[in-house]
Amino acid sequence: MPISFVSIRRSHGVLTASWCASWTVAFLLGAALPASAQKNNVILFVGDGMGVSTVTSTRIATVGVDGQLAMDRLPYTAISRTASADYITPDSAATMSAMMTGVNTNTGVIGFGPTTEYADFNGNGDGPRLTNIGELATSMGYAVGIVTTTRVTHATPAAVFAHVNNRNMENEIAAQMTPGGGGYNTRLGEGLHVIFGGGRRHFLPTSASDDDGVPGRRSDGRDLLAELRQRGYRYVSNRQGLNSLGGSGRTIGLFASSHLEYEADRDGGEPSLEEMTRKAIQILGATGKPYFLMVEGGRIDHAHHEGNAYRAFIDTRMFDRAISAAQRSVNLNKTLILATADHSHVFTIAGYPMRPLSDLRYTPRSVPASFRNQPHHGILGTVHGISTGGTISESGDSGGVPYTILGYANGPGHRSGSRVNPNSDRTVGYGGATPTSTSHTAYRQEATVPLAIETHAGEDVMIYAVGRTAENVRGTVPNTKVFDWIKDGFAGRGSAPRPGPSPDPPPDPGPAEDPVGTCTPTTVVLQFDGGYEVSMCYVTQDGESGPVKAEAWSSEAGILWFFGRNNPEVLVKVLDGCGVNGHRWAFVAPVTTLDFNLWITGPDGSRWTHGNPQGATASTKSDITAFPCQ
Repeated sequence: MPISFVSIRRSHGVLTASWCASWTVAFLLGAALPASAQKNNVILFVGDGMGVSTVTSTRIATVGVDGQLAMDRLPYTAISRTASADYITPDSAATMSAMMTGVNTNTGVIGFGPTTEYADFNGNGDGPRLTNIGELATSMGYAVGIVTTTRVTHATPAAVFAHVNNRNMENEIAAQMTPGGGGYNTRLGEGLHVIFGGGRRHFLPTSASDDDGVPGRRSDGRDLLAELRQRGYRYVSNRQGLNSLGGSGRTIGLFASSHLEYEADRDGGEPSLEEMTRKAIQILGATGKPYFLMVEGGRIDHAHHEGNAYRAFIDTRMFDRAISAAQRSVNLNKTLILATADHSHVFTIAGYPMRPLSDLRYTPRSVPASFRNQPHHGILGTVHGISTGGTISESGDSGGVPYTILGYANGPGHRSGSRVNPNSDRTVGYGGATPTSTSHTAYRQEATVPLAIETHAGEDVMIYAVGRTAENVRGTVPNTKVFDWIKDGFAGRGSAPRPGPSPDPPPDPGPAEDPVGTCTPTTVVLQFDGGYEVSMCYVTQDGESGPVKAEAWSSEAGILWFFGRNNPEVLVKVLDGCGVNGHRWAFVAPVTTLDFNLWITGPDGSRWTHGNPQGATASTKSDITAFPCQ
């Protein structure tokens, strides 16, 4: 689809742009690629406000200090700088625009370059539109989808496809994703293929009410949901409707008038982020086209703004589950998965808190009740330390008053006057509830500076990657580099892989003589959905033998180890491919030279095996027809 070409020149270190001639989007972005190369899917996960301290506290709260989240297991990582063109600490409009266009832009602005200021306060008009990933992918024949727990017109999802100089122009953003109507972004061709999230109010006129009886906010009288249906879109408004969807048709699912509920508050009417992600991948995969999908855990950010760490890490955990679900739903040889944050928050893990009592490898002489059996591995509690005499007690501030492990540099959690013991603090918390302890779901962590809304932070954030061309992801980079990595993912342009085992299943090698070990597995160590049991034994070079230890990652995957939990030697998966080829798929990736035998036993008693003789380097085995579906 031809568009105007933007010539870029540098003046005094600043990029400026002028409209010149007519060229294609692919040429504009240096992405002119042979058709045969444009076949790889890319899924971008954005944890809004998910700084490193958020990831760490979520890990501790949900799987323990030494546990691993799904994103922790992604093998390639980088560090992303987040400053916008005009702010050290940015907002989501600027950071997501940077990732979606490859150009650093101004705070509050979506899809325009750094010469366009917020709300055009200079009155000199907008600069040229930048080409975003939604437009680029469409020009390359891709299907495009967005999934979010916020309004679909909110800054992060909007940056995939929209152009506005004020992120609050959500009615205009909704029009830009409605094919055939006024204000539509025609660079999107026939339109986004999948749209899941909240925000019905920006699609309905003020004279109409949505599925929950909430009136719309459009003053132009347009019913964009009706217009989308006329263009062939399917519309669903609740979890039941989402689950009923099949096929490959264009779909919009709006599950709330505004944002979706926090995961901690979600009822059965709204789908989870994991469920929306699975369904989006299913629909996009059924189109037969390569696809780009953006998935946002948007309410992580909102919980931090509320000063409520509990809801932040519950939403982060669901975001992590969505990443895990995506890995299990795609072919990683043809799909790049990226996971990152747009910015951080002024959220910290303070003091010198001890690990939970169950983690300690020594026996303290005295342990107070406040330290025993704390929920969420103690991360929502107060700081405790141990004396040279072996007594554990709460740590205090300069006046001896205890303080919580988690806190904010600013926000609504500020307490006026002298500090009080958090254990007896009954300051009204989230939703107007009065917390009964620091681990109460409504508790607002203390904040140093009083603000009605807690702020973002300016430090770097993490980028995680797995799958096709994931080896490109490395170094400390500006967030605009995400745009380049997405383009490289589309084209399959990767650098030489880094050393170490790959978690990606290789193509099925077909029938071959399987190596075997000398021991016989006798103990079931993992059980997966559908009645599949994993047994494994090993023999060391010194002749010692025994069963392995194991831990499930999900209902379809787990890890096994021989000696130390921190060094898992085997990844095993039994994936549900019943809807694809009528079989369960087995995949084993061992990292060892020991003698072993691994058995996966199906519900009918059939057995799938893999082994290794002593001293040989164990091979990965992938079998997409391991077990016929029952």
